[in-house]
Parts: sequence; C-alpha cells; structure tokens
Amino acid sequence: MNARQALSLLLLSLLAAASGWLLWLLRDPLPIQVLTGPPRSDYQLTDFSLVVLDEQGRESFAATGPRLARHPYAGTIEVSEPVLTLPERGVEGERVPGQWVARSRLAWVSADAEELRMLREVQVDAPPGARGPARLQSERLDLFPTARQVRSDVAVTASGPGFILDGVGLEADLDSQRFRLLDEVRARYAPPQG
Repeated sequence: MNARQALSLLLLSLLAAASGWLLWLLRDPLPIQVLTGPPRSDYQLTDFSLVVLDEQGRESFAATGPRLARHPYAGTIEVSEPVLTLPERGVEGERVPGQWVARSRLAWVSADAEELRMLREVQVDAPPGARGPARLQSERLDLFPTARQVRSDVAVTASGPGFILDGVGLEADLDSQRFRLLDEVRARYAPPQG
C-alpha cells in the first residue's frame, strides 16, 4: 500500500467516525418514563353526605356513600355505592314532597355536577304516587339533575304497579314523568300483589 492509498484510507476513516458522531448527537432523546395508572385523588371522603345546589340555590341532588374521591386534574368525582336523591319538582320548579332515589355500585359525577353516571346494578325509584314507572333498573343510567332527565343506551327495565317493560335505551323526563324505551321493547302484565 502506498502513502497515497494510506492517506485516503485514513481520511475515509476520519469521515466515517465524524459522521457517526454527528448522527449520535442528532438522535432522538430516550423517552421519559411516564407513570402509568390513575393519578391520586386530591381528596377522599369516607361515610359522607353532601348536598349539591343549582345556580338558583335550590337542591339539585344529594348523595351519601361509603367513599368519594375527586380527580385532581379533571375535577370529576367517583363515588362508591352511592345513594343519590333528586327532589321532586312541581309546577314553576318549586319542591314538592317526595324524591327520586338512585342506587348503584359506582357513580361518576362531572366537574360541573351536570351529569351523573350511575354504573353497575343501578336502581332508580320514583317518589310515592308518581305517574309512570315506579322503578328503573339497568347497568348504566345517566342522570342530568339540572335538566331533570335520565338517559341510557343499554338494557333497561321499567316497572310499576301491574306492568314490567324491558327495552334497550331510555329517555326520561323526571318533571313530566314521561319515559320512553327506545328499542327491543317487551311488555309483561304483572298483576299487583295483594
């Protein structure tokens, strides 16, 4: 090998090393390890009872349960085994005796308390003497206390004195006590006991 070939080889080796070093400098940094799982609650309550008021200062709904936890970033609330009560309203929105009572295994409350998602083994009982179904049962019901509405897109059973209705999907207005099952509706006559 002559001097010219050796110098060319040395120059090519230096260029290869320099380009490798530049590529190493320009590489993407290693990803930062991100913690997985839900964030910790900013607070938790045990054996709690609370009343949520609407913009006019009237009771929107009340809740009791063994555990409540607030999400630190979203401001949403998760409640274990809640019992929610919504006051019955008459004409002009005044409160009248009686209340809707909703129970489930779990509930999720939006940050503005405008939406309540009742999850797993949901049961909603109407106030005594209400027109329409006396009880709604499902695996998920979405309650909107200010709008006074209930919705669901899963199987729902609505029952009352003398009837049982099964269907998929529900739209209900609590003030007018109008209920509508949306699909696959089946009705059964169940004579009152007694």
